[in-house]
Amino acid sequence: MTKPLLLIAVLAFAFGSVCLLGATPLTSAYVVTEDDFTLNFDSGEALAVQDTDEDITVTFSVNSGTWNGTGSLITDASGGTLQVTPTANGVLSASADAENVYFELDGLALTTSFAFTSGVAFTLTWEYTSSGVLPVPIDFAIGGDVTLLLTYLQQGDFLGFIAACYTSRIGQLFYVILALAVTIPLALRTQNVTYVAVVWLILAGIFQVVMPIVSPGAVLFAVLAVGALLYKLFTRD
Repeated sequence: MTKPLLLIAVLAFAFGSVCLLGATPLTSAYVVTEDDFTLNFDSGEALAVQDTDEDITVTFSVNSGTWNGTGSLITDASGGTLQVTPTANGVLSASADAENVYFELDGLALTTSFAFTSGVAFTLTWEYTSSGVLPVPIDFAIGGDVTLLLTYLQQGDFLGFIAACYTSRIGQLFYVILALAVTIPLALRTQNVTYVAVVWLILAGIFQVVMPIVSPGAVLFAVLAVGALLYKLFTRD
């Protein structure tokens, strides 16, 4: 008689425990990482952070380059924070599958993709707004895309800031115009196209080795230099 009663008591206790656990979530939807985790994403890959309570997925996509490094993640009911120390260069973009998500990069509104540099830490935050109306991004308030420019200033890269003021509008044509601003006065002063052709060849080599992103400009200067030398070769003074 004792064994059946004991069996019934055990079964009742197990049933009550199951009911209690079923009413209380076993895992939290929010994350706080104690140790930094490793990031290793190539171009075209992405890191997705899913909030099961809000039913929102935030995605950080690698547009170009490689996203290697370490990071830490904190999420709560209002959004999340991702702190990253990259060990490579690349371009990231942030997106969400809901409209009421507001992104910031190092405290500034993030509305476009952004470039990151090896060894330069950055912080991405996102916030769930109460409505579909998001805070006015600083880019719109000032006019134009200034997120990248302000990122250069925060990193203390003043030369990069000055160059980005022009490259964000006219692209790598800025470097071509800058080089022409130096070589054209040289041609007018010396009245000798050979000197200018040599300078163009040197600039083409520098652009190709030091700044591969300006390779179209390097090709342009190489063509100009060859054309100038051929002109000098087949014409008489």
